[in-house]
Amino acid sequence: MTHFYKGSLVFSMLFFVFGKFDARGQVSFTLKEADRFYENYHYAAAIPLYENWLAKRPHDTPVIEKLADSYSKINDSGNEERLYKKLIDENPADKNGLFKYASALAKNGKYEQSIQYFKLFSEKGGDARGLRYAAALQNRDKLYKDSLKVVIKPLIVNSRNDDFSPAFYRNGILFCSDRRSGKVTKTFDWNQSAYLDIYYLKDTSDVYKANESAEVGSKQKKSSVVPQTHSDYTYQTSNDTRTLGYFNRPVHNDSLQLDGTRLVKFSNAINTKYHEGPLVFFNGEDSVIFTRNNYYKGKYKTDNEGVNKLKLFTAKREGETWSVKGFPFNSDQYSVGHPALSPDNKILFFASDMPGGKGGTDIWYCNWSPNGWSKPQNLAEVNTEGQEMFPFVDEQGNLFLASDGWGGLGGLDVFYARNSRQGFDTPRNVGSPINSSKDDFGLIVRDDGRTGYFSSGRNWNKTLDDIYYFKSKTPLVKSYFLKGIAKEDSTNEVLPQTTIVLLNEKEEQIAVVETGADGSYSFPVEPDQKYRLKADKNNYIPYTKSVSTEGMEPGDSTRVDAILSKKDSSSLPIALADSKTNKTPDRADLKEKKNNQDTETEKSLKVNPIYFDLGKSNIRPDAAKELDKIVAVMMENPAMKIELGSHTDARGSDAFNLSLSDRRAKASANYIISKGISPDRIVGKGYGESKLVNGCANNVKCSEAEHQLNRRTEFIVISIVD
Repeated sequence: MTHFYKGSLVFSMLFFVFGKFDARGQVSFTLKEADRFYENYHYAAAIPLYENWLAKRPHDTPVIEKLADSYSKINDSGNEERLYKKLIDENPADKNGLFKYASALAKNGKYEQSIQYFKLFSEKGGDARGLRYAAALQNRDKLYKDSLKVVIKPLIVNSRNDDFSPAFYRNGILFCSDRRSGKVTKTFDWNQSAYLDIYYLKDTSDVYKANESAEVGSKQKKSSVVPQTHSDYTYQTSNDTRTLGYFNRPVHNDSLQLDGTRLVKFSNAINTKYHEGPLVFFNGEDSVIFTRNNYYKGKYKTDNEGVNKLKLFTAKREGETWSVKGFPFNSDQYSVGHPALSPDNKILFFASDMPGGKGGTDIWYCNWSPNGWSKPQNLAEVNTEGQEMFPFVDEQGNLFLASDGWGGLGGLDVFYARNSRQGFDTPRNVGSPINSSKDDFGLIVRDDGRTGYFSSGRNWNKTLDDIYYFKSKTPLVKSYFLKGIAKEDSTNEVLPQTTIVLLNEKEEQIAVVETGADGSYSFPVEPDQKYRLKADKNNYIPYTKSVSTEGMEPGDSTRVDAILSKKDSSSLPIALADSKTNKTPDRADLKEKKNNQDTETEKSLKVNPIYFDLGKSNIRPDAAKELDKIVAVMMENPAMKIELGSHTDARGSDAFNLSLSDRRAKASANYIISKGISPDRIVGKGYGESKLVNGCANNVKCSEAEHQLNRRTEFIVISIVD
């Protein structure tokens, strides 16, 4: 898929090509003529010439490659697969051929084979697209999991030709089409092909209701189709505007176009005798940015190689006419098109193959100021080595785009990049049924995030690109949530009216809620971030826990239940006591000392020591409860720093016991850190068997209960002020 202007054009055709006739009246083609068609982007005309050549010279690799590419350009994926298979049989090390063959297999729904060749492409040194596609197809169940939640219907205004890139306008939509309603009067001089224009469907209230019982892809309310007697292509730009050309007779007319009331051509000031494409309105309905061939004020321009590129133009309504001017960053040497605007109209997104991109066509953006549009910048986080195009921005600032580089079901797929505090997230595939094995692109979504329109080439054996309506039970852009229930530790009962606070990695409060009768809470969160959750309720020990959203998928929820322990006389209040005098200062004394910057050291926490099993360093449930008390005190005293002193009994060698006590100190510290306390507030130290609390030294016979008293961790406050 290399063309830039629009998505897919797959069709059956009759070829009418001027050639040389031999003595028997048969057409005789030369390779030179085939190459001339190919180099001028007339792939349909080149195909029968190359096929004729290969019939006699089946191992001509350069011709195989050109013929395969020609079929790819017209989206004939069946013949594309056949020819690229032939190409890699001739040259198994051809990385480009491997990727194209894998892509053709995907377009034809042969996913297991496709995975094999995408991986082979990667193993041969191919770019990141190989592994992206292999991963996406191996996990394609994810792309189908919400398919029953989305209904799609083709619009009854679709013609047998190309209809694509809808845009909201008043009560209807505008879209691009190369349909013709009568005699073709404006054609490309060399091959007399039809051109794209912008059409206006004034009312969309029932254009899909008529198809309630229709299968996706069906066509209704059509007038008779006039058989076409010739099909060819315009001289394509590098954006590859592939538009059918017709000789002798006009093409299909659809019924709604004929009445001239509901479906009409848009302004003649916008439509010209060349191609007009995707557009977007801004500042109301009287200003528009649109795509057109490099044709302005009667001048048709090309690049240094004679190729006509695409440009963006702005137009402002003045009475019944439009004044048109060019976008300041247009160029004769590269293309810009497919405009989209942020909700505040201050950021313009567009597709371009200008220098400085990642490959193919990329999404670029400009910022608006009173001085005009800023210099374009590459939106690197959404671009790949492939093609990114057809951007659209919803009311929440989320970016939709079409891409063949991020990995999907085949051809162009529709992706969204969620708008977050850090910019745009990595693009995510919107999944089936909006995406298919064929080209899917040009999606627009209403403010509800659930309904809209998109373009697709999935019905290629009957028509070309069509426009579809979609309605989803859930928003297309999936969010991430942290959810849970506040519960009491001992009874597991839910705790209503519990204050739940969410903090980021910098300890900044992001959100706070109070649980309802069911004790539940829910926070929207960002993927791949670290958070801390705090829960507090009167007469309960505060709860805190560190939470990571790394690896979360769109629409997923991470569940963390806040388990709070009830305060009782045996454990609370927890006080600070001088380790030498055992005197407990009151809170006023601590406050005065803090204000005077009089640092108190060597204070032990009035909390039970924690104990360990013989020879082990894991935190037991009874120890966890005591450590939770330490966490609660440290939360209330943000400047407090403590030392964890861990000890062993006398059994075992001195070296082993020193190592074991060190592991116990680290285990105790790690538990407290896991609850959200900064590591720099904790010092862990192992003392081995050097500080026994009784006489159970080496070679002294003691009970197990006496030895247990020595297997402990004690807590010393080394600082309570900054």
